[in-house]
Amino acid sequence: YEAAGELLGFFDDFIFRRHEARAIARLRHPHVVQLYDFGTYDDGYYMILEFVEGETLEDLLEENGQPIAQEEVADWGIQICDVLAYLHGRTPPVIFRDIKPGNL
Repeated sequence: YEAAGELLGFFDDFIFRRHEARAIARLRHPHVVQLYDFGTYDDGYYMILEFVEGETLEDLLEENGQPIAQEEVADWGIQICDVLAYLHGRTPPVIFRDIKPGNL
């Protein structure tokens, strides 16, 4: 019974992740990476995403070591709000659960 329960758990998780991947794949916004593929490998999942050249906000903050111009910070905030408005305006709404400088 334990093996069957683990298998059912894996399929439930796969269905959830596949649903999530399909929702991500439908997104079209200049500040959202594209999802190219999703699947399983061994006991895990993978997503193949668009490569974005450059640094994360976390990298920029660590490397800068000094205050950043107010205009630049405001521009970043506007871009983040634009993406969130796009995501939350979808049907059903998409909730980005991992907003942090390392993901921006």
